[in-house]
Amino acid sequence: MKRSLLTEAVRCAVEDAGYFFGMGRDAELAVALPELPAAWMSPPELEKSSGRAEKHDVYGVRVRLMMSRASTPDGEAAAWEILESDALAVCDAVRAAEGVRSVRNVEVVSGLKPVTVRGEVYADIEFQVEIVYCAD
Repeated sequence: MKRSLLTEAVRCAVEDAGYFFGMGRDAELAVALPELPAAWMSPPELEKSSGRAEKHDVYGVRVRLMMSRASTPDGEAAAWEILESDALAVCDAVRAAEGVRSVRNVEVVSGLKPVTVRGEVYADIEFQVEIVYCAD
């Protein structure tokens, strides 16, 4: 499993959770998403690679889950509950993907400051994924 397969695992996980998937640099986020709820993945960063015949790569992954802002404080609290639950479900789905040895150091941070004109609430998920595969 390499970078493209990791990206595909995240894409499937967020789409299964009901989010539109996009990926790219953070500067592209505001104009690239046609709908909410949406997930935006920054390109994975290779943090560590080891092994010769059996490769062990550790990638840093960051995904922003976004949904429409509710009109009341209680509604926003409920939205964050959903976002946090979905964030953990995404991590669990990636953990179950073929070639993934572990998903660790999961951090979910909720936010209010919108990055698009839609005025969304969001949760940023950051985690590491260890991938094991045979070198070609």
